[in-house]
Amino acid sequence: MKKKDIDPEKPNVHDIFSITGGLRYIIPKYQRAYAWEKENAEKLWKDINNIINKNDSDYFIGTMVLSQEIGSQNIEVIDGQQRLTTLCLLLFALYLHYEELDSSKANQHILKYLKIGDIDDEYEVLTLSRVNLTLFREILNQKSKLQYKEYKTKKYAKEIESNKYIFDVLDYFLYEIEKNKNNDKNLEITRLNELLKVIRNNIFFLTLKVTDYSEASKLFEVLNNRGVDLTKADLIKNHLFAKAEEQKSLTKVEENWNKLEDNIGIDRLEQFFRYFSLVYSEKDDLYARMEDTIYIQSAMTVSQSFVKHSNKYRMFVEPSYSNDDKESTLYEELKILGVSQFYSFILSCYDKFTHTEVIGLLEFILKFTFRYSTICGKNPNKPESLYADLAYTINRGNKTLEDIKNEILKLNPSDQEFEASFNEREFKSTKIPRYILGKIEEQFSTNEKIIDFEAVHLEHIMPKKIDKWEKNNPEYKKLHQKYLDKIGNMTLLSEKINTSIKNDLFSAKVSAYKKSELILLKEIIELKEWGEEEIKKNTLRYLEEAKKIWKL
Repeated sequence: MKKKDIDPEKPNVHDIFSITGGLRYIIPKYQRAYAWEKENAEKLWKDINNIINKNDSDYFIGTMVLSQEIGSQNIEVIDGQQRLTTLCLLLFALYLHYEELDSSKANQHILKYLKIGDIDDEYEVLTLSRVNLTLFREILNQKSKLQYKEYKTKKYAKEIESNKYIFDVLDYFLYEIEKNKNNDKNLEITRLNELLKVIRNNIFFLTLKVTDYSEASKLFEVLNNRGVDLTKADLIKNHLFAKAEEQKSLTKVEENWNKLEDNIGIDRLEQFFRYFSLVYSEKDDLYARMEDTIYIQSAMTVSQSFVKHSNKYRMFVEPSYSNDDKESTLYEELKILGVSQFYSFILSCYDKFTHTEVIGLLEFILKFTFRYSTICGKNPNKPESLYADLAYTINRGNKTLEDIKNEILKLNPSDQEFEASFNEREFKSTKIPRYILGKIEEQFSTNEKIIDFEAVHLEHIMPKKIDKWEKNNPEYKKLHQKYLDKIGNMTLLSEKINTSIKNDLFSAKVSAYKKSELILLKEIIELKEWGEEEIKKNTLRYLEEAKKIWKL
């Protein structure tokens, strides 16, 4: 970047917001959404109060990098949007307090910082990105605290996290300004005037202006290398949009990016890119992989791939998004098992194989994952590395279905290892054993009813609290330590029955079990007692079914 392209200045808030001639600040398309939380606003508020209390004379809020093309009315905010947006929210909080005091002169002054033009042709001094645009604009149109509170009540719960930050920061400023309110109207106006004077005159930026889009793009990356808080998703977006502008496809690429964000949400972008990039590059670093991907294809082609793959990726985190019941069920079960290493691999498979073949691979991955991770608890790094390699080689057209399965089978635990781990595995949470027993119940059942793994309760036959059991037989203390959290000591029950028996003796539990229609309980209710031999036999019964269900 040439030195002559950078023009440093030191304006205060009044200088920043007093723009004329139709100019406005625009948050560029590649910038992320508003991300400041209440803690960030607290620091700003503390610094402002230090000035008021004469502990400091001025406050330097940070650097703002601006870009303006010759002849354009738009000033793009390359860096500094978080602080600029937060100052707008602070000024608007002041506006709402002045409004209560009917101080129209002060409010007209503040509105000149926030809005430009007349009533018929009015627009905001600051235009946020697509994600925050509508909400920010609507908030600035609220005319009183009461109107704002009613608006927030309707909107807050439904908003994405970034928009909730806007509400939270504004609410924080409203609270802090209200906290020291003076009941004397004239004294209160004097207090607010002093606060406004400090904000407009004593808060300074250092601004750097660049005149060329490509120079702005380079500076954006330089800022990131120097510790400015930008995510890799921000950098990827910037890199793609810069290339799209060169190729005259920025409008279409922006549309595709918006579809990507709508599909998977802003917060998941970086995770999505991690798996997406493994399909196209073997480099270790995420950003380096994405640079490769963008470099070898046009920006339009890359953005179209984003949309296509994001439709598949969304099913990983939101299984019900799939229109195929089988596919949805498989993703739901993989989600229960808590694995994500296979995402890049499956993204690649959707491009190279038929839908039916992909469903078959998903079944294969589910069984392998259950054996390898859920039961045997083996090193997760090996399948993760394998899936990354497969994603890349499949995309290059170098793997058949048989090749893929054979590669995965090399990591598959032996039946002997699976059986030993199944017998000894302890489950401290309820999700996995509830899933295992639900699948076994389906295996036992002759009808088509599918178990709702979230609805049924997990029942420890020998309960967590064994006071009653130990009184009858002191040996239960040792059995409790050895078998409580093993699968053979567990079954499924409806919530109503499970709640009614809690820590009862086995004889009382059996009476309750008889009210259940679950086939898992058919052999248990025939027993007179529940001890080590019974638990081992029940474990073996479950194991025989598990070997059928999760056989590779």
